[in-house]
Amino acid sequence: MRLGLCFGAAVLVLTGSNQVQAAQIDVFAGAPGVLTPDFPSATILSFDDLSIGVWPSYTFAGGTLSGAGAILDIWLPHAAPPALDTTNYLAVSYPDEAGAVQLFFSTPGYYFGIYWGSLDSWNTVAFLSNHVQIAAFSG
Repeated sequence: MRLGLCFGAAVLVLTGSNQVQAAQIDVFAGAPGVLTPDFPSATILSFDDLSIGVWPSYTFAGGTLSGAGAILDIWLPHAAPPALDTTNYLAVSYPDEAGAVQLFFSTPGYYFGIYWGSLDSWNTVAFLSNHVQIAAFSG
């Protein structure tokens, strides 16, 4: 699954409903400007078809997204799209500068890609298994 997400100052928590047997998470950065996943069978979650505004929860094929987030298409002091990108994005911790958005997947996944617009030290992605953090990274 690949998500087009842009973060404000926040934490994105990713969880699955199934127990993980071996928890290995490899993190790598793709080529700048490449927005398609390396896995042809990956599902792409885009926010372009959603209306601008606060979305406390959103159900998509394969899971749900909930928390302190909003769909935006403009630059704000604590939430901004990637440079030269005019598409809708998920602003985490909106309207405040602190908060989190959680993704709950209904089936196990083998790929998670993210188009991260704000690789700042205060933005963190954490992976949980049964509510226990198994990995995290930040800008």
